[in-house]
Amino acid sequence: MILIGPLVALDRIDEAKAAAARVLELQPTFRFSRQFAGVDCAPPLAQMLGDALRIAGLPE
Repeated sequence: MILIGPLVALDRIDEAKAAAARVLELQPTFRFSRQFAGVDCAPPLAQMLGDALRIAGLPE
């Protein structure tokens, strides 16, 4: 999951989608909103990462 944000930022969308598919393969019930729950993260950073994860196809 950590690679998805930078891959999207570099416009390497196919690679980001492949990484997202691997996340879901390893953890089929993954939802990124659960990953952020209880994490103190700057709202602009959380928004940017959430957008990248959405673009890659991970469920919210």
